[in-house]
Amino acid sequence: MAELQKDMSGVLFKNDRRRDGREDPQLRGSCTIGGQRYWMDAWTNTLQRGERQGEKYISIKFRAAEERRGREPATRRDDDIPF
Repeated sequence: MAELQKDMSGVLFKNDRRRDGREDPQLRGSCTIGGQRYWMDAWTNTLQRGERQGEKYISIKFRAAEERRGREPATRRDDDIPF
């Protein structure tokens, strides 16, 4: 889909893989900014204080598409091989 997205645009879809009791995003998708592809996670929240208290808003988190969640990049070290 990255090749179909115009620069500075993206899409979000309902996250059908949400797990009970977890803070999984309600929406997930991707965007392209400056030719770089990013994954997006989004949550609907409600303001808790201030003059706009109770108003709904969407919080969005971006991460580079090359990043893998919870994993470090694989590195090969020849001294790890036992022979």
